[in-house]
Amino acid sequence: MIIEEFQDVNQLHYTRAVILETLRLYPPAPMTTRTSEKSMELHGHVFAKGTAMFVPIWSIQRDARNFPRPTKVRPDRWVRRCDSGSGWEERPQDDDNNDTSNSNSVPPANTDAFCVFAAGARNCVGRKLAMQEAVTLLALLLRKLQFQLIDETYRVQPTLTSVVQQPAEGLPMIITPRKY
Repeated sequence: MIIEEFQDVNQLHYTRAVILETLRLYPPAPMTTRTSEKSMELHGHVFAKGTAMFVPIWSIQRDARNFPRPTKVRPDRWVRRCDSGSGWEERPQDDDNNDTSNSNSVPPANTDAFCVFAAGARNCVGRKLAMQEAVTLLALLLRKLQFQLIDETYRVQPTLTSVVQQPAEGLPMIITPRKY
């Protein structure tokens, strides 16, 4: 496949924000576990070394304390309009340009609560490659194809298949080549 005139994937800020927001709402692995390597105290509770801990990714990323309006798809959590108004840029977590007078605005994403790829020393070694692949693929698909839901009332209902999830009913849509 020849990709003609495809711009740098690092410039596709809004496309990346759509991928991040989708992963926030529908993480492939909705939970994980970790074992503590040393004793620790968390919120007044002491956990001994070797304690198995459950990390509920789905719940963390849908908690309104971490992501206001948690069930809404809001790519603008991750990006903002450039000052010039001609494009998008990554939105810093301490973005003070959030228009709180606008009831439609949303605070920046809490990147500390985004744990699809885990964090720290045990994060996913393939996260950067996975994001580049996802952004590139989505951009190419949207450039070449049109997607139309067969049933406008369709809502994604994820179901677990082993440790990952997928849509229970599939994705009922018609995909056609884009006409230029």
